[in-house]
Amino acid sequence: VAFAAPVRYLERDDLLRSGTATGCSVGTPTGAGAWWTDTVSGCGEGTLSMAVRPGAVADAVSNWGPARQADAPTILIDRSGPVIGAPKVALRSAEPLASISAKTGVLATLAWSASDAGGAGLASFDVRRSRDGEPFTDLALGVTQPTLDLWLAPGHAYRFSVRARDRAGN
Repeated sequence: VAFAAPVRYLERDDLLRSGTATGCSVGTPTGAGAWWTDTVSGCGEGTLSMAVRPGAVADAVSNWGPARQADAPTILIDRSGPVIGAPKVALRSAEPLASISAKTGVLATLAWSASDAGGAGLASFDVRRSRDGEPFTDLALGVTQPTLDLWLAPGHAYRFSVRARDRAGN
């Protein structure tokens, strides 16, 4: 919490908590002047809003304020990882085959479905590939759409895995 001017007397009871997150424990504010911090712990998933109640603090010349409730931005607590469907490969339609050479390859699209029930939203995907039963290696990291265009060399067996990351880091 930042105040426009130095304040004093901020206490735990001066902080109002609301939102859908349950189990939150609000600590005792610490700080001085215009900068104060507080620790909130133990919250379940949902939203958390904090505010300073009206008339809770005094400035350097003993003016009490704020005149109205001072709201901090609402935060979303998301502890659920994204859910992702199995990746599927499809050859690109209406694409001419340049050659059947093992060096040229065939243009294909890898696609998958994904969702984030926690509410933070999907951020990116990491795509890995295994060719002919070899260990998986990184193919593309930080992909932002649930599709990836790629070349597949004929005569090989491919497997793909995709890991999703949401905006909360899950």
